[in-house]
Amino acid sequence: GRVDMEQAGRIRGKVLTADGKPVRMALVQSRPVGSETNTEPQPAMGGAFTLDALVPGRHLVKAQEMTMGPGGPGAFGPETEVEVKAGETVTAEVRLPAK
Repeated sequence: GRVDMEQAGRIRGKVLTADGKPVRMALVQSRPVGSETNTEPQPAMGGAFTLDALVPGRHLVKAQEMTMGPGGPGAFGPETEVEVKAGETVTAEVRLPAK
């Protein structure tokens, strides 16, 4: 028997503030369109992130700024839709909500 496995894709991107500047630290999650289950949060140091081993198709990506001090993490920003292709790396920019 032979088992064929579909190749995974990857999203590489940046988390930006509402005014377009990279954040210092954030958490990024994704989920396939039509699913209610998000991936485990991935760190985005300096705003840069990579989400690996994603099934091909449309995914929704969102980010949450991590701040030090009182107030804890900020709210998640709007979801950004990204098309993931097998064996490829796509790029995306994810924005945080205005403060």
